[in-house]
Amino acid sequence: IGGNTLINNTTIYYGLYNSESKNVTILNSNLLGNIYFYSSSSSEAMNFKIQNTNITHDNDFTMGGYLEGNVTLINVNITTGNKDYIFLPLSMGSGSVLIEDCVMNGYSMGSITGLDSISIINSNIFMINQEQFKLQGSYAFNVNIQNSTIYSQIYAYTTAESASYVDFKMENSHVQSIQYGGSTLQLGNTKFMSIYNSTLTSIGQTPNLDIQSPDIQTTTFSISDSTINGEIGNLYISGDLSIINTIFNANNEDGLYIYPSYNLINSNIEIYNTLFQDIGMFSYNNGLYFECMNDNTYINADITSTEFNHCETSDGVVYFSCNGYFSFNRCTFDSNRAYDSYNPSIMSCYSAFGDTTVDFHSNNIFLNNEGYYVKTDSCDVNCGSSLPDKNQICNVPNYSLIFGIIIGVTIISIAIVISSIIIITKRKKNSAFQDEEEHIPINQQPEQPEQPEQPEQPEQ
Repeated sequence: IGGNTLINNTTIYYGLYNSESKNVTILNSNLLGNIYFYSSSSSEAMNFKIQNTNITHDNDFTMGGYLEGNVTLINVNITTGNKDYIFLPLSMGSGSVLIEDCVMNGYSMGSITGLDSISIINSNIFMINQEQFKLQGSYAFNVNIQNSTIYSQIYAYTTAESASYVDFKMENSHVQSIQYGGSTLQLGNTKFMSIYNSTLTSIGQTPNLDIQSPDIQTTTFSISDSTINGEIGNLYISGDLSIINTIFNANNEDGLYIYPSYNLINSNIEIYNTLFQDIGMFSYNNGLYFECMNDNTYINADITSTEFNHCETSDGVVYFSCNGYFSFNRCTFDSNRAYDSYNPSIMSCYSAFGDTTVDFHSNNIFLNNEGYYVKTDSCDVNCGSSLPDKNQICNVPNYSLIFGIIIGVTIISIAIVISSIIIITKRKKNSAFQDEEEHIPINQQPEQPEQPEQPEQPEQ
């Protein structure tokens, strides 16, 4: 059909084969089968829309083939067999996919390639096999997930072209994965990433995050008001990173690993009002880990009002191997322990490039931690008055002791000055009195005062 097609209030058995159509709309219908698209290279862009429709099948896939255009699914309920895919695959020369107010139950989401953008809004997706829902984008690929629950891994990436990128946004949503291998959320060539008021959950040894960034571009990553349950994962950054009001509950799995890219020069990292808890139980685990690739990268990290609780790690809940300045302000370290007695429970710093300063401010809190607290190699670690002396290795003495010494010396100095002034004043007075006495000649008697006249004696 070369023109437009409307199917309304209709039951379609076996399936639908669509070729060379310009616009197809299916409304208020039942589809008992799958949909296959075919477009030749000379086809015009097509819009395919399904709304208020139920799709039920046990026949390999729901949608597949090749399409030049857009696919819109609104208020569509899809139920497949135990081994069937939703998209297997759907190849798009260009165009967008919208999934809104939908419910999908099946085996796997499958894959879509050649996308300009995809949006999943107000939808519930439950897959038996929660392997990756693969989304391959074109030059600038936008992925938007809002108000949705997805039981499937998500993998969004672009082609190998270096200038292409992914712009990912997730709000008010929950993504969960129980599949070993892959990650709950994996993004390739990511330039922008924003996760807000959302939850990522992995069950088993599966990372939640595997976010790759392009080396030649500046990236901006943000995680706020969210919860990450299970193994946290990796962030490969080429720019700034912000983590605010977020809970990382590792469930005794591994922590958050931050790897600045090789070409990154300066990066500002803010971690505020965030919780890292229950990390570890395996050797070589860390809670918050920074590792740079070369000495040109300088990290300025402000870690404020953040808690590290109940973590068992190999090199401390915090590990630094980057040039930069790392500040801990109003943080709490509670009930953390080293994997063995030779390792620190709080922090390790190994500066291969020699320009690293870690500053523990005096308002941090340390409770019930076991093992060494701090170990450092070629890093300047300012302990602060809050860090207890538990086998710590710090290059700067305790701040409170320094201030106490300064105040004490100041008081003593003031007392010495006051005493000196009093002594000098007394000496000046004594010296003046002596000067007056020295002006009287030795052989000269001082004038006697006149004697009063004696009264006449009466005659005897």
